[in-house]
Amino acid sequence: MGRRAAVLLLALLAASGLLAGCTGVPTSSSPQAIEQLHVGAPTTAQAIHPKPGDFPYQIVQKYLQANSIEPGQHLSAQSFLTTAAKSRWNDQTVTILRERVVSTFNKEKGTFTVSGRLYGTLDRDGVFESGDDTQVSYVFKLVQTNGQYRIAQISPVPGLLLTTEEFQQYNRHVLYFFDNSNRYLVPDPRWTDIGGPADPSTDRTALAKWLVNGLLAGPRASLSKAVSSDTFPAQGVDQGTGPTVVVKAVTDVEIPGSTQLDPTGRLRLAAQLSQTLDEATSGNGMQITDGGKVVPISAGNGGVFQANDFTRFLAPDSPNPEVYYLSGHSVLSELGKPIVGPLGRGAYPLTSLALSRPDPTGPLLVAGVEGFGASARLDVGNQGGGLKPVNVTGVTSRPSLAGARHEVWVGAGTKLYRVTISATGAAEQVDQVSLTQPPGGTLRAVRISPDGARIALVFATGAHNGQLYVGAIVRGSGPARIGPLDQVNPRGASVDDVGWLSPLRLFAIGHLAGSTDSFAFDSDIDGTDWQNHLVSVAGTPDSVTDTPGGTAAWVSAGAFVWKQDGTEWKPPTGGQTPGTAPVYLE
Repeated sequence: MGRRAAVLLLALLAASGLLAGCTGVPTSSSPQAIEQLHVGAPTTAQAIHPKPGDFPYQIVQKYLQANSIEPGQHLSAQSFLTTAAKSRWNDQTVTILRERVVSTFNKEKGTFTVSGRLYGTLDRDGVFESGDDTQVSYVFKLVQTNGQYRIAQISPVPGLLLTTEEFQQYNRHVLYFFDNSNRYLVPDPRWTDIGGPADPSTDRTALAKWLVNGLLAGPRASLSKAVSSDTFPAQGVDQGTGPTVVVKAVTDVEIPGSTQLDPTGRLRLAAQLSQTLDEATSGNGMQITDGGKVVPISAGNGGVFQANDFTRFLAPDSPNPEVYYLSGHSVLSELGKPIVGPLGRGAYPLTSLALSRPDPTGPLLVAGVEGFGASARLDVGNQGGGLKPVNVTGVTSRPSLAGARHEVWVGAGTKLYRVTISATGAAEQVDQVSLTQPPGGTLRAVRISPDGARIALVFATGAHNGQLYVGAIVRGSGPARIGPLDQVNPRGASVDDVGWLSPLRLFAIGHLAGSTDSFAFDSDIDGTDWQNHLVSVAGTPDSVTDTPGGTAAWVSAGAFVWKQDGTEWKPPTGGQTPGTAPVYLE
């Protein structure tokens, strides 16, 4: 689903030590701008070209302005380059700076230096990668051509060079790929200025083409082992006659060779296209054609389909927003009442737990941690039958349940474990999960995304030095493993615990450098739209839970639990509520 990129000014200040506190429901409150980063970003697609007699500084400044106009084309920018430089120039990648500083002209070398802190980059497929505030510089070499200054070289080549403010004209859109089991569609967010706020075009065909080309190119590298990319037929694509799109009353997606797919293959292709193109099309449905002929998808629909026809392939339905917490050793409901069974009677000395109800008519599945330090162990079971120990000790994180997949995940020191469980919660298999390039430190938090496709991990090397990463879960033949980890939090923000607001958005608690206050954070999984919210409760929050849809967040701080109520944090039962480790059903 596309939306305007909210480029987080609060996150920028976390890196510089400047703080701003706000409270409110994380999914609805807006970031508050407290520093003007850049002034004069173009707001229209009006062309910019060099004028006779422009000085070198004017050439560089106009070129930089031209980088942020003419979405999808950027023709004006090329007019500031020499003929040779045009052949090396590309606008398929983007470099985004938090601020942009242009040096004075070096007459001897004929150069300017453009520098700033690196906010992030976009590759040619629109995949965002955080830059973590690294200071970067680009040298612009100018020469005179027919008596007029032009840019002969930019080193290193940055692609388009934007500020964070200019990046606000880019929209996030989501590609969808089937997981390895072909059961669920996994979202893969991408960014483009086509169809964004600075794009005056009302023709959505260009955006739809960009999205289909993204599907054809395949998933981002970190998802490549976790999802399937074989829905498009090889015929036609291999011959260079790839897909085309025309957005009209019923959108046509011409895919050569699609008639050769079997019924299941056509259904999967339609599901992938419908979810990816839904917003970019007319809303009246779409159809796949091959040689101009409509490809049947399922009996009785004439080949026309819509996104709503394939919701069964999206993430499992979110469970009811039921919250539980520990009081002493007893598990209590949101109303402060002990749950039925041995868990409600305090039969187990739990320090944290996770609960799930994958079968609406079945028992609550339970995973809990008993003990502390080296003796902390994992237990699994269900509400009525109680818990049994699993051969995982030295546990350092809360457990996380992927209920629909019958899995429990937990961290123990530097190791990550997955325990497969039966429908009744009995442990069936324990596997240590391989991590690609683990960043080091102790696993403080482990949380599975609502769709079960990704995992959020907090690695800590000190009391307030937790770093948040997200990786794809690779399932298929052989043991599950985690793909490359992408860091989410910006420099200056330390994360203690994390949860998921949606398959593409996180909610966390932690601290900012130089502050003794506690903060809640929410962010997209690629680190964009990072927001800080001051948490005003007695004590320091040590555990957080939330639910997809953002019903309400809960934290525990010291020996009490707190619930987010609008813009405030309040005791859930009126007066102070003793408790720890609150959890929503997963």
